[in-house]
Amino acid sequence: MTDPTPQPPSRTRPAWPHCGQGATAQETVGCRGRQVAGHSVCLAHLEDAERPAYLATLSPGDDLDHRGTPFTRDLLDQLLTALHAPARQGPYVGGAVFREASFAGDVDFHGAVFAGDADFNDVTFTGHADLHGTTFRGGADFTDASFAHVADFGGASFEGETHLGGVAFHGDARFDAATFSGGVEFGMTVFASGAWFGGAAFTGHAWFGEVTFARDARFGSAHFGGEAEFADVSFGGDVHLAGASFVGDLGLERSRLQTVRRLGPLVCGGTVRLDNAQFGAPVTVEIAAAGASFRRTRWESTAALRIRRAEVHLAGAVLEQPVTVVTYPVPFTDPQGEDLSEAALTGRDAKVRLNSLGGVDAAHLTLTDVDVTGCALTGVVHLDRLRQEDTSTSSPPMA
Repeated sequence: MTDPTPQPPSRTRPAWPHCGQGATAQETVGCRGRQVAGHSVCLAHLEDAERPAYLATLSPGDDLDHRGTPFTRDLLDQLLTALHAPARQGPYVGGAVFREASFAGDVDFHGAVFAGDADFNDVTFTGHADLHGTTFRGGADFTDASFAHVADFGGASFEGETHLGGVAFHGDARFDAATFSGGVEFGMTVFASGAWFGGAAFTGHAWFGEVTFARDARFGSAHFGGEAEFADVSFGGDVHLAGASFVGDLGLERSRLQTVRRLGPLVCGGTVRLDNAQFGAPVTVEIAAAGASFRRTRWESTAALRIRRAEVHLAGAVLEQPVTVVTYPVPFTDPQGEDLSEAALTGRDAKVRLNSLGGVDAAHLTLTDVDVTGCALTGVVHLDRLRQEDTSTSSPPMA
């Protein structure tokens, strides 16, 4: 977990004409804020009589460049008020560059529209950051940003490419019902508290590679229209995927799910890949998919794999405790009790087919209503202790 304490300013001179206020013989750079046009200082260090004159020159839709500027809540409110359009509920900004800026205390971008690219790269937020309902029509870049408290992006709309890689969320990160129309990248991001993505919609590729979820990761009823990648992710709490849907593949390779007790139910039009993943607690996995790959997955406790429609691979899996793979006979349901749509799997019957089992110690494995026709059993250890059950004549299990 990273330290939420703001780090000392860099002594490297910034690449833009900067303010320099407060420079000393030891700290030769001083304030890193970009100089306001026509002035030798940044917005934060303009004289009280000069700042209103500058703000009066701004109109809704204007571009902003306040790199490295230290903002208080009052200063940000003054800036955004100057960009309010009478017909709009929030400020209307063109392109915006806040790279390396700092925002002290609570800040409010609620309902703002960024018509151009928004650059928040390496920005520090020390208080509650309210970006609820914000619209980013261009690219949005929050790479290496730090949020000391709650970061609220609930209902935000990201219409271009979005970069949130390397971000440190020390408080709750809320992306409930947010929409990502372009690709989004969360690589190496740290969620030190709760991560909320319930009902979020991802149209393009969603990459969460090498992310740390220290507590619960909530993706209930989220929709992923492209490939979703969670490879090498560490889950320190539970993973809430109930009702989630994936049009493309869902990759969870090499992820560490030591405390996860339920994965799903979810529907995936492609393959759910859990190759080399690790499960440490008793877990129930509920997946309807075209494919489900558990190659070299390690199960340190008991597991119930309830699968529908999928071609399943178990080659090299390590089963330390009893593991059951069962064809689940009825559609899974969402948290409201409604059947999850399996339209992406039309043409596939519910039957699970096991395609690979090589290298598995079958002493702890039970297959229930699973088709093993064509599955190579060469290299299976304790094949004579593999249990196969057929419940086709019995009633379906309770949900």
